[in-house]
Amino acid sequence: MYRRILAVVVVAALCTGGWIGLRIEHRITKDRRDLHDLTRRSPWPREKLLVPDDLPPDGALGWLDRNGLELVFDLAISDTRKVPLRWQLHPTGLDGTPKGDVDCVAIAVVTCADLGDGFTFAVSKQAPNSIPSTALSRVDGDRLLSVIVQVPEYVEADALRPVLTRTHRPTDAELLALLRRDEYETDWS
Repeated sequence: MYRRILAVVVVAALCTGGWIGLRIEHRITKDRRDLHDLTRRSPWPREKLLVPDDLPPDGALGWLDRNGLELVFDLAISDTRKVPLRWQLHPTGLDGTPKGDVDCVAIAVVTCADLGDGFTFAVSKQAPNSIPSTALSRVDGDRLLSVIVQVPEYVEADALRPVLTRTHRPTDAELLALLRRDEYETDWS
């Protein structure tokens, strides 16, 4: 009698363990395929991508395509103030000039300052058709890192600089968390 019960328990445990193992393998395969699909248009391989160290644990969204990586999240710039921020990693042009949203020539209401070490600080004033913004960019070889804050209040360059200087290569799990939306599905999901 005990042998039958033991045999049933062992068979049930093996079946449950096998099912759990298959689900884990399915999830790993799906994550690998999703990551490949979400990063295949990147101008750089995954190991060359950067993200800021101070990303919030949740609430950050990202997009990656042939133009580079863009992230949006709220940045705490003081104990009481958070600002919506757009963080970008774009390729520079063939001539080494930045390609991105921080453009010091296009709009007359933009004031730019060269801060040295590859940093450019831009402030756009209130215009009839735009929200005032503050931007900081840094050219790093063939990449342009930039942050843009569109709020009426002025944001100091020193508050934005750490977001560009404290970066790391994201893990696969970090990239999936940033790039894969809840509604993201593939035909093999």
